[in-house]
Amino acid sequence: MKKSFLFLTFAVISALSLFSLTSCGDDDNEGISISVSGLIGAWSAHSSDDEPGEFQYYKFNKDGTFIEVTNDDDAMEGYSIQHGKWSIVKDKIVLEYTSGLFSGSVWAFEILKVEKNKISVMMWGYSSYIERISDDVINPYLSDIPSEAQPSSDNGHLYVNLGLPSGTKWATCNIGASKPEEYGGYYAWGETSTKSDYYWDTYKYGYDWNKLTKYCTDSYYGKDGFIDNKTELDLDDDVAHKQWGGHWRMPSKEQFEELLSNTTSQWVTVNGKEGSLFTASNGNSIFLPAAGVRDDTSRYDEGSYGGYWSRTLHADGPASAYGLYFYSDSVFVGDYGRGRRYYGPTVRPVLP
Repeated sequence: MKKSFLFLTFAVISALSLFSLTSCGDDDNEGISISVSGLIGAWSAHSSDDEPGEFQYYKFNKDGTFIEVTNDDDAMEGYSIQHGKWSIVKDKIVLEYTSGLFSGSVWAFEILKVEKNKISVMMWGYSSYIERISDDVINPYLSDIPSEAQPSSDNGHLYVNLGLPSGTKWATCNIGASKPEEYGGYYAWGETSTKSDYYWDTYKYGYDWNKLTKYCTDSYYGKDGFIDNKTELDLDDDVAHKQWGGHWRMPSKEQFEELLSNTTSQWVTVNGKEGSLFTASNGNSIFLPAAGVRDDTSRYDEGSYGGYWSRTLHADGPASAYGLYFYSDSVFVGDYGRGRRYYGPTVRPVLP
């Protein structure tokens, strides 16, 4: 099929919304619209340049995720599997890839005609179609993947399984974002809402580096000698848990280190946003945009620097906390430079 069908971008959709469209046709469901429920299930894709032995399958799930299986020229080891989110926007079916070869990309194809078990579409001027098939056709390919590696969600938020030794799953988006490339919100360490000014005098747990009132392992840093020896954020102070609920947490220092040890990183551009793509040996990946950092009333280094909080305190210097930091030519875990707790970087949640 040479990717002339669904992998060539017809349009980049700036805002995705999931809603049902009314079918406009006769009793056979013919027309140019399809309901969300009408797309759920397994489909095969076809175009005029199909060659014998080629296939491209889609499984659209009720929770808004999809799985794609293809064996065209871009496939590895016979076939490749992509994951993502799907929606219907006006007269287009929109696919937002959250892992795999096209992670971070958004493609759309225009609906030309809806028939019973068949949808004709237009992609870059080529007339093609998808046809409903039995789940039994696609399931043998999906059975090669452990169920926990297939795209899923927790409390309404998607995650990707990178096959990490600990079993940690990584969210596809930042807190406050709806797409992998969106920056989302900026949060001081231990705070669960954004604000306009990021400095010690606005920080929740201490008005200076040596006036800490929570999370302090050294009396030198604590207000009036305060010490509590807490080295990880409580759930009430974990912005991932507070905003997303379920089992979501901010990553620990160890989970960031595990991510770096078990993936390769590459500086890429996704829909106009610079950042690092972390790809695991199972082919799944996550994209972390270089969102910069909030300091005082300004945002710095957007597009050239990424900083992501962990939930782990720097015990030897509790005015700081650990995080993941990256530039175009380096990536590391530490409390370097912008680890002071009042700073406002971004947050990418995990499922422990």
